[in-house]
Amino acid sequence: MKQQQHHRHDKSQHVSTRRARGPLIEPLEQRQLMHSVIDLRLAGGGNSATVSTVGQQVNLEIWVTITGHDSDLTNDGFQSLTASFLSTNITGGSVQGTLAAQYIAPFNGGGASTGAQVDLDGDGDLDVGSNNNATDVGFFRARSGTMTIDGATVSGTSKSWKIGTATFTVTGFKDGVQTNLVARTRQDPDAFVLLEDGAAQSPRVGSVMTAGTGVVLKRTPGAAGVHGRVYNDKNANGIFDGADTGISNFRVFLDKDFDGVLDSNEVSVPVSATGTYHITGVESGVYRVREVVRTGWRQTSPALGYFEVVLGYASDVKNLTFANTDTVLIKGRVWMDANKNKFIDNGEGYLPNWMLYLDHNKNGVLDKGDDWTVTDANGNYRFFNLPAGNYHVRATTHSKYLQTAPGGTGSFWNLTLAAAGTTSNKNFGFKRLK
Repeated sequence: MKQQQHHRHDKSQHVSTRRARGPLIEPLEQRQLMHSVIDLRLAGGGNSATVSTVGQQVNLEIWVTITGHDSDLTNDGFQSLTASFLSTNITGGSVQGTLAAQYIAPFNGGGASTGAQVDLDGDGDLDVGSNNNATDVGFFRARSGTMTIDGATVSGTSKSWKIGTATFTVTGFKDGVQTNLVARTRQDPDAFVLLEDGAAQSPRVGSVMTAGTGVVLKRTPGAAGVHGRVYNDKNANGIFDGADTGISNFRVFLDKDFDGVLDSNEVSVPVSATGTYHITGVESGVYRVREVVRTGWRQTSPALGYFEVVLGYASDVKNLTFANTDTVLIKGRVWMDANKNKFIDNGEGYLPNWMLYLDHNKNGVLDKGDDWTVTDANGNYRFFNLPAGNYHVRATTHSKYLQTAPGGTGSFWNLTLAAAGTTSNKNFGFKRLK
């Protein structure tokens, strides 16, 4: 350590001397502080595994990765760190167990320690390390006698060292979602020492070490399931009522990555002839339950287009219902077009309680057989339970207002919509007359 401290002293003196001579421009690599990550991985790689029996052992590796080195791979290195390793329960947890850690050569020098086995987070599992940052007693510590430069795996702008191994032994099971095996850095100015461009760095001089993502443990898929119905919402009100019936030829899936698309690795089932679906034997996790969109149909419920569910080992979620309709949807607004420019400008208000109608016989008059609606408090209107077809959408006129849009007095929207067709922004503008 005396040699490292002397090196830092020489570097600071050297920089100080050069600054005294005038402005100095250094390469970015020589000016930046390093970022390091300590992480747990499965033996041989990977970050997720399933467990099924008490006594099962999950073999792990402890890695340190330093990012930001320059093209010279012979002047960046790693020497020591102190850290803890924990099993943490996510949404109830999936498994209980005991962690153990072991350093490996060349990080088995003086001061290296396997760490104490103790419950650090109060969940009943034996973790490795300590909650007392005032001393390194109890922490896992890997330490090389000298700065270790060789033996690293180089990838892009990072270098990685395998500094130890660990095991997690299953002692029991939980019915929650997952248990994560993670590293936790010690909050101390000398928690680690690494090398950048020949200069030793640590938290004391500004370098940062963080914990990686760790390893996710789940139970082998068990009794978890999702059940529900898909139906024809004939009046497009989002409620199963009246003449509504179940519909088939749909598919429901568990959107694991939340991207709204049925991927090849995601679970899906077809909807039965009566409109029911059942997904069973599901792996624990958080999912968005969705249906695959079909041409000629639009979804009226749920409002978000999906149900987000948390499935533990034995979860059984029921009554997740999807409503679909083949009717068309027409939407728009009625607004005060004060400057008559046919655009909704900032500051222009909306007209509530304004009547709009579908001129079925195209005579320009609201007749007994025409469908009609009125705008809400924000000037919005919609026609939502109509079959595919051609429609003339008109707004009623008022003696104290002049119609400006869509095309002046008496203008209307001429629309042709296929089954489940949707159209928006069919707006009507009016200017108040003095």
